Amino acid sequence: MILKNAKIFDDSFQAVRADVETRGDKIVRIGPGLTGGEERDLSGCLVVPGLVDIHIHGCAGADTFDGTRDSIARMAAHLVREGITSFCPTTMTGPAEKIAAALSAVRDCMDRPPQGAAVLGAHMEGPYLSLAKKGAQRGGDLRSPDFEEFHRLYDGCGGAIRLVDVAPECENARTFIPKAAGMCTVSIAHSDADYDTAMESFRLGITHATHLFNAMTGLHHR
Repeated sequence: MILKNAKIFDDSFQAVRADVETRGDKIVRIGPGLTGGEERDLSGCLVVPGLVDIHIHGCAGADTFDGTRDSIARMAAHLVREGITSFCPTTMTGPAEKIAAALSAVRDCMDRPPQGAAVLGAHMEGPYLSLAKKGAQRGGDLRSPDFEEFHRLYDGCGGAIRLVDVAPECENARTFIPKAAGMCTVSIAHSDADYDTAMESFRLGITHATHLFNAMTGLHHR
């Protein structure tokens, strides 16, 4: 397949017009005036690698926290049309049973992929977050990190959790982080932690930040 007249980013990150030839799932040639195969005119379109969205609660009238396969399938069908080829459906803070239902739906879509963007696994945002920096999270359902609860949720969805968010200043976070880090990526999020607490959490196993500087203690010029 030759994609004709597309815009691509060249090696200096400039948008230029070029033809792109693909064979199977590989790009085999890029250049002007390519011939020799089935052609598709992409004038006005931009060809880029598929995007990966690791933090998305919902779209197209569907939400991860609906807890259904249908909702995640609707998300997958919509996202692929926007250039997103894989994603992590993201939960919210809520009761354990509601989180479990959402995680089970994610697992179902991993095992039986719907049409559209691939479901990589779940991003568990909450409930182990700071009340002071809760943002849109449900304050009444926030709680201290609970590894036993997390382990039950993880096992209940067959290990579908790829990221779990935690505010490291919360009670029990110091013991939770290294244990959870052995199972998935642990991310700092919705946190009121100071510098020293944050740095300690990185040593304990946090390797990611969720919406960095948003719903967190800010950096001050002084």
